[in-house]
Amino acid sequence: GGGVAGSSSTSIGLRNVGDEIAIRPHWVVGRSHAKRGDCKMLSLLAQQAALVSPATSSTRHAPLTASASLELPTGIALAVVDLDFTLWHRPRFRRGPPWSVTSDGVVAADGTVLALYPGARSALLSLHAARVPVAVCSRTHRPQWALEWLQMLRVSDDDAEVALTARDVIGGAPIVIRDGSKRTHLREICRRVDLPLDRKIVFFDDKLADCREAEELGVTAVHCEDGLTVPLLLDGARRAALE
Repeated sequence: GGGVAGSSSTSIGLRNVGDEIAIRPHWVVGRSHAKRGDCKMLSLLAQQAALVSPATSSTRHAPLTASASLELPTGIALAVVDLDFTLWHRPRFRRGPPWSVTSDGVVAADGTVLALYPGARSALLSLHAARVPVAVCSRTHRPQWALEWLQMLRVSDDDAEVALTARDVIGGAPIVIRDGSKRTHLREICRRVDLPLDRKIVFFDDKLADCREAEELGVTAVHCEDGLTVPLLLDGARRAALE
């Protein structure tokens, strides 16, 4: 398959190994200098991010509210997220591309819509505002489609002055999509970013078994049974900060 284009400032190399897709961009762990538009973006993020109640499945994915304050996760060296049923509900497609993008999400040729969970969208906004790097660790069986969805799914509101996609939030962090144990995925990701497998790596996944495997490696794992949300993100940040 071909590569997925990044921003003009990011160098991306794409290699396919069997069912693995690995994106290997230039990667720097640490604080980045403020870029033009950052202040405007942070102002928009503060208006868009919602701290929704984790009490029920329906409230976990409540719509974003403009009045909600932004809570930034601290103590996380690297967030690692699963894709299917963690960032989005993956429907069954009768036909795939060509894709179109609407306010509802990414629309396939057969009219099926794929969208970020609202709670996951809020969590990605919080991570971006806090400048926490976000890597991807997935076994989705449509890796090339997943890369295209990340490019198209908007995290910012449609009327936001600064457009932000899920791929923009990931930026130069590793994307590992392949079959097999998530332990192998996590080892590969941490090797690439030159970080130890410790509590400051926070892994978010909808599968409890994968979370248990991640905890055995020494990272902080957060079970997102109904998808990633801001409360779950903040819980992971709190646990990562514990000595």
